[in-house]
Amino acid sequence: MVAWAVTVAVAAWIAWSYQGLRRSNEQLAGRMEALEIAVAESRPAVDSGRQAAAAAAISLGSAAARAKELDQFRARLEQAAAVAPAPAVTKPAPTPEQIGAAGAARALLGRSIAAGRWTEESRQELAGLLNAADRDSREELARALIGAINDGRMSVEGLVL
Repeated sequence: MVAWAVTVAVAAWIAWSYQGLRRSNEQLAGRMEALEIAVAESRPAVDSGRQAAAAAAISLGSAAARAKELDQFRARLEQAAAVAPAPAVTKPAPTPEQIGAAGAARALLGRSIAAGRWTEESRQELAGLLNAADRDSREELARALIGAINDGRMSVEGLVL
């Protein structure tokens, strides 16, 4: 009887263990299937990431090559500038007419400052003289006119320029 009870107990234990193992295997199979699906779904992202990394490496390589070319070009420019300096730019001397117009404009400005007022007639006369004067004189006279107005040495009756 004891042998029979031990046999029944061992058989029950084996059945119970088999069912437990079968459940474990089924759970593992389910987990394995879920992992396989997750891996399959992640492949496009991994491939896309690999492609992006490869493109970035190509871009970095091209940027480095362009930077090297730019450095070489700058070095050639510096060598060329050292060999042949740029010609000096000289302004042409003012003509006698330009000098005369600038002198007349200075005299007009001086009279207006002495009178303490800038009139429409003064503006019109100065406009004609500035057209005949050289660029440097025009800039100088404009600064002097604006400075005299801003300093309060003359009042404006009409337009300034």
